[in-house]
Amino acid sequence: MSYFDVTAWNLKLSGADNQNIRFLIRRCQRTLVAIPGYGVPILQCLMPLAARHATSLSALLSLALRFRSSESLTDGISDSSPIKNASNRSSPTLVMDSYQQAISNLRSSLFRLQSGQGDIEEAIAVSMILWIFGLPGHEIWSIHLHGLIALLESTPIPASGTQIQSNLHQFATMTAAHLDIRAISIGRHEILSLSVEEKTFSGWEISSGYPESLMTIIALVSAIVEDDLPGKELDPVCREYLEQLAFHSSHAGSGVSPIYGSPMTTNGRNVKLIAFMESIITQWKPPSIPDSVLLETSIPLLVMWEVMRKTAMIYLWRGGFEADITVPLPKEQEITVNRFTREICGGIEQVIQAAEKFHMPMANSLIWPLAVIGNEASRSPTLQAKVQEYLERIYTYFQIPHHQMMATLLQQLWDTLKKGSGAVSGAPLCLHLICLEENIRLPLL
Repeated sequence: MSYFDVTAWNLKLSGADNQNIRFLIRRCQRTLVAIPGYGVPILQCLMPLAARHATSLSALLSLALRFRSSESLTDGISDSSPIKNASNRSSPTLVMDSYQQAISNLRSSLFRLQSGQGDIEEAIAVSMILWIFGLPGHEIWSIHLHGLIALLESTPIPASGTQIQSNLHQFATMTAAHLDIRAISIGRHEILSLSVEEKTFSGWEISSGYPESLMTIIALVSAIVEDDLPGKELDPVCREYLEQLAFHSSHAGSGVSPIYGSPMTTNGRNVKLIAFMESIITQWKPPSIPDSVLLETSIPLLVMWEVMRKTAMIYLWRGGFEADITVPLPKEQEITVNRFTREICGGIEQVIQAAEKFHMPMANSLIWPLAVIGNEASRSPTLQAKVQEYLERIYTYFQIPHHQMMATLLQQLWDTLKKGSGAVSGAPLCLHLICLEENIRLPLL
């Protein structure tokens, strides 16, 4: 795995800072990329700004210290690497001091903006870095995401800026918009709001591993699931999009159209709308993979996308992470979920092996599928053990704390069901309430 050429960015670095930036690049190549061979989009946006603004560079160095503080000595890095030396791991005090300095720098940047002398790209860059710093955290990442959204909504996409500026604004917008999808963020009860004007998705797709077309479907599924919650109704934008999708689908021969206000099931769910989304998920085809992508890369990528597609169906049928897991699914759905779960496990095994044997990074995108099938594993000790095994193997390779946290939350969910009590007295037993009890907001990307 090669480094970026740090000298190409003209960063003003001391010897220690140079090592920290190189470490950060190496770590980001491993943890913030799902599709290899295209660089690290977020760093490609941030590095030029770090060369221009001391605040952005300081925030990147703070993130490097944050990553060093959690670096395992058994993560598969070469024994000759200085990372293996425990003395190189950052102390918690040093990490928090650097974090506080980054926040102070961001405030100064915002103050300069208010006085008409600042650079909005500088503020967006630092805000993005602080969001990553806060992961997985309890509330920190969500707080920084709110701040990032406020910045983006107050500033139009630069009309005459450089390509670097446009790329940063676009990447930050896609990041915020996709983390606003309730299906891939559990324990978050606040509602974020952001409209995305640009539809190009290359940077985010490379980083997240999710095709844009499939992420759109997941967002719609999430909106439909939210529509079933008490006091919620389908967002007008989603409603309009679904109607357009139904129109094109009917002309394509699917013959399925969502009908709002149609008869509900005893569980209060819109049968026609769910049937329509079932057909959309079933008909979804993965995007074409460029000929330049190596075969050993494309195979696990296609496997992962199929895992995500089947996961979306299970999520739709269950009704999300706020649905009571003690309520059984209809028999036909239950049979299909059992089959899908076995197939998803087979796909996850393939993708994890691609990481362990061939250093392919796709497995770092599997936390959402594992959360969804883990949510269905409450009465299957065998599946529970398999989900925990996968989470542990992914954490061992990528060193992303989300996976450890998800393993703990799922175990608590299963233990609560085994004891025969709900997460909150009188409330449904669900992963969302387990997160709220622990004051955890966990992004699943």
